[in-house]
Amino acid sequence: PDYTGRGLSLLIRQCLYNLPMPDQAWAFLGEREMNVKINKKIVVSVVVVSVALSGCAATQTAIEHRNLDVTTKMSNTIFLNPVADSEKTVYVQIKNTSDQQIDTNTMIRGLNAQLVQHGYQTIPFDKAHYILQVNILQAGKIDPVEAQQSLLAGYGGAIGAAALAASMNHGARGIVGAGLAGGLVEMAGNALVKDVTYSLITDVQLGERSANVVTTTSTQNLQQGSSGGITQNSQTISNFTYSRTRVLSTADQVNLEFAEALPTLQSQLEHSLAGLF
Repeated sequence: PDYTGRGLSLLIRQCLYNLPMPDQAWAFLGEREMNVKINKKIVVSVVVVSVALSGCAATQTAIEHRNLDVTTKMSNTIFLNPVADSEKTVYVQIKNTSDQQIDTNTMIRGLNAQLVQHGYQTIPFDKAHYILQVNILQAGKIDPVEAQQSLLAGYGGAIGAAALAASMNHGARGIVGAGLAGGLVEMAGNALVKDVTYSLITDVQLGERSANVVTTTSTQNLQQGSSGGITQNSQTISNFTYSRTRVLSTADQVNLEFAEALPTLQSQLEHSLAGLF
């Protein structure tokens, strides 16, 4: 029987816990491994170095990302003209179409409180000078590259575009058993210390009441099956002009949980939206 796997397990355990190496552990490796010149000292050295390197890498990650880092960015700037105090009225609507449970009513109350601090009051939509409509499209863990791509896509753009996949090839030259042991140690270190990023990706539409009649023309190209499509043209007459943007809020920290990140992400989003006024 081939006891290679069992022998390697014993070797890794002895190295990790700094225990003496039993002779039977080397016997389990079998004559075949001995024939390819597996050297006890080389195996031990590789395992010890792997432990040290994985420990250093994990420690560096833990130090660099020990503090919660939260950022919020907009894909496009929205400028509002100064208005009289009598027109500083806003209607706020927040929807959540992500797969996470988010209390949008709490967010509305928090945003309304910040708008009051900016000199605005929230009233029903039919009387408001501004209509702020917010849709949370994505909430949860995300790759930082995908997050930036989603931001650059702008309002209505794709979410979670394919990120650049990074692949690392660990050299297989040298001792097979030692390489396997080092890989297991590195895997264990990476599993214990993870740099995690969570995000809220939000599309925002801001309408401003106009003294003039506003005619809006929109065109939609709808795909029908794999070989056809439908083009729809429509005109809307209202008293509002609209601006659109996308907001990306991210939270980054070692071993961060979504429940821990969400309150801060929500607060940052509310602060960013209130800053429009």
